[in-house]
This record gives sequence, structure tokens and C-alpha cells, in this order.
Amino acid sequence: MVDEARLENDAHRAAADAASSVAQMRDEMGRHQAEMGDMMGGMGTAMDGMSHCTGAGMQDLRDMHAGMRDEMGDHAAAMDQTATLDAAITEVLRHTGAMEDMLGGMDEASESMGCM
Repeated sequence: MVDEARLENDAHRAAADAASSVAQMRDEMGRHQAEMGDMMGGMGTAMDGMSHCTGAGMQDLRDMHAGMRDEMGDHAAAMDQTATLDAAITEVLRHTGAMEDMLGGMDEASESMGCM
């Protein structure tokens, strides 16, 4: 799921690079929110089913998942406030960087867990 989220993160960044208007970015934001919402819902369900896993990584995963949800909300709010294409692109670059950091943390947390 982390790999899928990375692909979506990359797609969002690529859409920002290709956009020629704020309206296109608003449409892209709607698409991105829907995709990430579905993925993050799946992540939450998967984590709920990981009661057989041990180690501190599980709580780290849950914390990063919550951080990703917060980041998506912050990103949506910031995109609603953007008035120019440059501002929208700058926000997407900030957001995708923050998401990539959290996804990297999820990889590390997963590697520190033992699942039977």
C-alpha cells in the first residue's frame, strides 16, 4: 500500500507540473483526495487486521497514518486558498515532499515489526 501511495504522490506531482491553470489544479486536487482517501482507508483496515504483529512499529505506523490524514486536510485547505498556478504548484511540491517523508517512515516502521 505504501508503494501505491507513492505512485499516487508521484501522479499528483506530475499533474501539477503539467497544469496550465488553477482550475486544472482544483480538479486534480479532487482526484487526488479521492485516490488518497481510498488508499488511506485501506491502510487503516489493513492495520486493524495486524493484531498479530509485535514491536513498536505498529504504533509508529498508526501515528504516521494519522499524520498523513492531517497532511491531506492541510493540503486541501491550502489548495482552496491558492489564487495562482505558481502557488498551487508550490503547495503540491510541499505536500508531496511531506507525504514522501511519511511514506518512508512507514517503510521503516514496517521493517521493525515482527508479524507471525
